[in-house]
Amino acid sequence: MWPSQRLAPISLKSWQGKAQVRRRDRRTRGIRPIVIQLEERALLSQLPGTWAVIAPLPNDPGGYHAVVTATGPNGLIYAFGGGSPGEVDAYNPTTNAWSVVASSPTGHTCSAAVTGPDGRIYAIGSAIDAYSPITNSWTSLTNQPAWQFAAVMGPDGRIYVIGGGNAQQSITSAVSAYNIATNSWASVASMPTARVEPAATVGINGLIYVMGGYINGSEGAISEVDAYNPATNSWTVMPSLPAARGGLAAVTGPDGLIYAIGGRFGYSDSCYSSEVDTYSSTTNTWSTLASLPTTRELPGAAVGTDGRIYVVGGNLNTSNGQTSEADAYVPMPPYLYKVTPITSWSSPAGIAYGAVLGPTQLDATASVPGTFTYSPPAGTVLHAGANCNLSATFTPTDTADYNVVSLSATINVLKARPTVSWSNPANTVYQ
Repeated sequence: MWPSQRLAPISLKSWQGKAQVRRRDRRTRGIRPIVIQLEERALLSQLPGTWAVIAPLPNDPGGYHAVVTATGPNGLIYAFGGGSPGEVDAYNPTTNAWSVVASSPTGHTCSAAVTGPDGRIYAIGSAIDAYSPITNSWTSLTNQPAWQFAAVMGPDGRIYVIGGGNAQQSITSAVSAYNIATNSWASVASMPTARVEPAATVGINGLIYVMGGYINGSEGAISEVDAYNPATNSWTVMPSLPAARGGLAAVTGPDGLIYAIGGRFGYSDSCYSSEVDTYSSTTNTWSTLASLPTTRELPGAAVGTDGRIYVVGGNLNTSNGQTSEADAYVPMPPYLYKVTPITSWSSPAGIAYGAVLGPTQLDATASVPGTFTYSPPAGTVLHAGANCNLSATFTPTDTADYNVVSLSATINVLKARPTVSWSNPANTVYQ
């Protein structure tokens, strides 16, 4: 891993349009990354264009299998298959901490996870199971005979399972679409080249992009990229990846670019990749971005509601198996849609009646420049009581790329101890 750097917060706007100093890494073909080692709440100071090593998965992954991830409507990042095939962990970007949630009824190894329009997360392995973040519960839906495939939630609301191996243990180019409403499958046009362990994501143009993979089991990595149009049920061969690899991850960032992350291009330990490439559907070209902090095959990747790209777990090499490392990348603005900045405000320590609210209590922080408006405002004297409500509104300086955020906290206001004075009275004479 490259040496860590601790950097002070800086305005996002000051980074836009400025070149970054990067060095080529001969081992990974990528660009040497700026890496920040994060502590709690340090995501608040991460700079655009950098990778950050965040809190690792809570349990030792062990074994040799993939981690797949999806983002819930609650802003948490869910990782499937981290400590064991059925384990599910949830990452909170605000606290930089993981928690274990309900295990999946089916082990999801070398599979996929997608977030549906109904807010449920669909984990896809030998079966499809739906997880509800609201109730922390699972529903088993249907079997799925393929393995080592890619899957995406299509723009038409169907789940597309792409390539992999079939029930006959042979590599396939078949593509199936699962209808959530009817709990049924339909075959669609096969992709041009059969492969296992490709990556897939939906572009901003509504096309499903499938990239890389292996055409000969765990060997024969390819750089081919194909795009599927659900409206016409047809495929188009697109410009190839800058480097052939399989077992990579893919997401579409808030900047509209497609990110191809990590992977492997051979079987030896030196063939594991940390390369990150981006594809622009506007220019129809690929570029190489700052590399991952570590080489990784079969990582999970998801875009958070804060606009960051989260990369979780994966296999380090053939000798050491899977890693619990997790990383986050901040794409460079401007964004095609608004993202929600990370904010933090812990309930302050109690005060006594008579003390005025000030910066010690009204100390919320945000990951981007902006202004906090508090209610009650600074200078207010609260009445005594337990769990008195405080609220704040964060308005980003860059309202074109970031949402306004509301926060709340509570404070205990203790009754004040009055000062009582009583002077000794004048002497009197007994009568």
